[in-house]
Amino acid sequence: MPLINYVHIAGMHVEDAQGTLEQAYLTNGILKSPHVSIVITSYSSGVVLMGEVTKPGIYPIVGAGRLFDILAEAGGPSASAGQVVTITHKGSTESQTVMLSSDPIKSLAADVPVQQGDTIIVSKAGVVYVVGEVNAPSGFLMDEKDQYTVMKVIAMAHGTTKVAKTSKARIVRRTPDGEKEIPVPLDKILVSKAPDIPMQSNDILFIPTNKGKMAASRTADVAISLATGLTIIAAERY
Repeated sequence: MPLINYVHIAGMHVEDAQGTLEQAYLTNGILKSPHVSIVITSYSSGVVLMGEVTKPGIYPIVGAGRLFDILAEAGGPSASAGQVVTITHKGSTESQTVMLSSDPIKSLAADVPVQQGDTIIVSKAGVVYVVGEVNAPSGFLMDEKDQYTVMKVIAMAHGTTKVAKTSKARIVRRTPDGEKEIPVPLDKILVSKAPDIPMQSNDILFIPTNKGKMAASRTADVAISLATGLTIIAAERY
């Protein structure tokens, strides 16, 4: 480099390499406010990492060439990442699916080999919402392999309030044809007189008040309004 000679940047990310060069110009007294831009014109063969990771990009195979090595290079999954990781191997049309987990034994099975030219996509976790007469209305990241159900999200929201009208609970589900309301006999589910109901990503479980006949008749509008702006909570992974 002009005036500062050679600067070692091998193995760095672009941002780190730019900072190293700027620091070299600054510490050598060449420039008072150095700004260096590095543009990558071509990549060597590597693994393409996309989706919910901290630093998506193309990464060379390091070490033994395992999935967790690549994820570590990219700063790990993002806060909104799901558990599903899809790997498409170079020259193949079929994809391999692995499940991330905080369980040490399950994690060993997820650390699969990867090769140059593979494409890895980390999924985004789905979200279910529970609003209305519950103690902690929230949106919950569906980061577990197990199905989320009405009873599970009610428990995660710390139960219903004393004024909840559990017989008029509804699930508002977004479909290609618009919002669909699904009756939920929560009063019967709570006493094991009706089966629990599975929930899907982006479902909104709405629990009206005992006095809210008008609110119950306009479930979709009320539920969507309440769900807007809720804090999304990541449940503990098992």
